[in-house]
Amino acid sequence: MFESTEVWKRQYELLVCEFLFDGFAEFMNNSDDKKEEDQIFVVYDEKETEYAHLLSNLINQSSKFYVIELTEKMFLDNAKTLPGRSKIIFLGNTKSTKTRSTKVKYNHNILGMRYGWFNDHCFINTESLKAKERDSFIKYYCDGVKKYEGMLEKYEKRTGSKKGEFAAAAAVGGGAAVGVVLVAPLLAPLLFGAIPGAGAFAINKLFGYMKNISDLAECQYRLLLIEFVSNGLNEFMEQ
Repeated sequence: MFESTEVWKRQYELLVCEFLFDGFAEFMNNSDDKKEEDQIFVVYDEKETEYAHLLSNLINQSSKFYVIELTEKMFLDNAKTLPGRSKIIFLGNTKSTKTRSTKVKYNHNILGMRYGWFNDHCFINTESLKAKERDSFIKYYCDGVKKYEGMLEKYEKRTGSKKGEFAAAAAVGGGAAVGVVLVAPLLAPLLFGAIPGAGAFAINKLFGYMKNISDLAECQYRLLLIEFVSNGLNEFMEQ
C-alpha cells in the first residue's frame, strides 16, 4: 500500500531532525572552517519562514557564524537533544518565545522593532505601529536606507541578486497599486537604481511612496533584521 502524502511529510521531517541532532555534529567535525561556538539555531513559526531565510542569509553573508533553521515544531520536538549552551534566536512571537523571554532585556526597542537576549537565547520580534508612529518610522526607515547602503550592496554581490529582481521579490503585499515594488526591497539602496536620481531626491521619493502603504509590518521586519545583524549579532554571540 502506498503511504499518504502526510506520512511522507512526517518521514522527511523526522529524517531532517535525525540528521541535525545525530549526524550534523559529526559532519561539521570534518570541516576545517566551522566551529560549534559559531553555530546559531534560528527558531521560527512557519508563517515567518521568509524572514527566517532572510536572517540566515544575512548572518551567513555578513559574519563568520552559520545558521541552522528549525521550525518551532522541530525545536520543541528535539529541544532536549540540542548541544549544551547552544545559541538560539527565537524569531517572532511564538509559544517558545513567550515561555522563555520573561527575563530578557531588549537592547533595541524602537518603533515596534525590538531585539534582546538573556543568556544564550536571543529574541527578535515586532509589534504593530501606532498611527502616530507611522511618519516617525518612515523617516527612520529612510535613514536606514542611507546607513546600511554599503552592507546591502555587499549582500547583493555575494548572493548574485540584481537590484530590480531583489526589489520585486521583496515587494510588500498589496502595494503594487502605489509602486511599492520599489519601496520594500531588503532595504532601499536598491531602489536608487529604479528611482531617477539619488541622494535626497530618492529618499524624498521613498518617503512619499511609503506614506501610501497601509501596512508597514514587512518593512519593520526587514529593517529590524538588518539592524540586529549589523549591531547586535556579535555582542549576542560573545556574551
